[in-house]
Amino acid sequence: MLREMGEALEALTAELPLVLILEDLHWSDYSTLDLISYLARQRQPAHLLLIGTIDRGVDSKRASAQGSQAGVAGQAAMRGFGA
Repeated sequence: MLREMGEALEALTAELPLVLILEDLHWSDYSTLDLISYLARQRQPAHLLLIGTIDRGVDSKRASAQGSQAGVAGQAAMRGFGA
């Protein structure tokens, strides 16, 4: 299933770049994290920018660890929006 999803995204990005934003990754299941890790480990060039958000107020160690293991995760701390 991971390979098929990777191939589908590769086909989608063959002609135009794609920005894929995944919010609330702290709630994601293992299969979603496996897909993100699979995509991050691909060696062929891709026109895909994957952005994920994690709420630091929630236990997000699992999602953070997946990105770190892939060696491609970067973090940018954001302040909340004030009322």
